[in-house]
Amino acid sequence: MGDVTIVREARYNPEIKIGEPIDTGVPIINDVACIDTVRNIAKKLFASKDRTIPYSVFMHECLFGEDGYYNAGKVDFEKHFSTSPEISETFGNAIGKGAMRIWEAMGNPSSFRIVEMGAGHASLAVSLLEWAQRFQPQFFDAVRYTIVEYSRELVSHQRNVLKDFTNVDYINGSAYDIPL
Repeated sequence: MGDVTIVREARYNPEIKIGEPIDTGVPIINDVACIDTVRNIAKKLFASKDRTIPYSVFMHECLFGEDGYYNAGKVDFEKHFSTSPEISETFGNAIGKGAMRIWEAMGNPSSFRIVEMGAGHASLAVSLLEWAQRFQPQFFDAVRYTIVEYSRELVSHQRNVLKDFTNVDYINGSAYDIPL
């Protein structure tokens, strides 16, 4: 089995099919989760009639498959990447203020749902909810914060981080598969 690569044209088009073998020139990291992901992708490739899979299937397996990045339990947000909510609570405060303005424009309804897809370590949720609770209690009382998260491990982490908030719901699954 050779390496699988994403051809240049496939990066932005999920309909382009990715075949096997194509030598990427980049060695595969000798990591059990990575090797298992490669095996799972290879199984899908060899099971297909023309030995190709859609790019969307390839990426789903890499990220959310049984041994994918998010489901393998090896996500290290500090080491792998950081986003604005992890850098400063100011980002969550600003998003909260923007959401509050929408709530106000709607006439301050008693229930206002905020949905976050892929909340990671829940940094955005924490900073937004702490800001609202401290500075905008009427808005906070109306907020129902919903996290849609594919990774079971991250849902567990998010529940722990947000355990003091009773206005948070969790949906474990893909945003593509749930009716929102």
